[in-house]
Amino acid sequence: FRNSLKATKKSTMSVDITEKCRSILSFLTNEEKEKAARSSYKYLIASSSSTITKENNAHNNTNDGDEERDAHAMKMARRHLIAEKGNTDKALQKMRATIQYRDEMKMDTIRLCLTTDNQPTSPNDDGDDDDNNDHHQTYKENLSKNLLEGKLFVRGYTTNGNALYIIRT
Repeated sequence: FRNSLKATKKSTMSVDITEKCRSILSFLTNEEKEKAARSSYKYLIASSSSTITKENNAHNNTNDGDEERDAHAMKMARRHLIAEKGNTDKALQKMRATIQYRDEMKMDTIRLCLTTDNQPTSPNDDGDDDDNNDHHQTYKENLSKNLLEGKLFVRGYTTNGNALYIIRT
């Protein structure tokens, strides 16, 4: 009886989380959903290929890729929902802040810069193609140099709030 009660409770929680994630996504624009989905490297690579175009991703509600995009965006929503202990308003706020940060820091460009030379940057980057290509090339040169020299670093904070800075030389 206990096991079936636990299974039922777990199933109910899973449905509740899924519904809350869908609710969060309903407040996002198609462009925000696209940017959220691109936090998945698998989706980022797929959406950067010629099979999914910029226009379809940002503006078309009937795109065949919408289901895949939403599935990947749901993963980001779920992470934020869990981090905010089920509070959908806070999760939505944090998710939008993360999307904005990823956009400002050109995370997609950084993640793609070491792939093939002709790899496009994020379809949502602002500016002209020459500017995007310059960013792509700059990131590629800087990262390649540091990777070849073996200079890697991680910077952040521990769960206790202490500064963390690790350098591998």
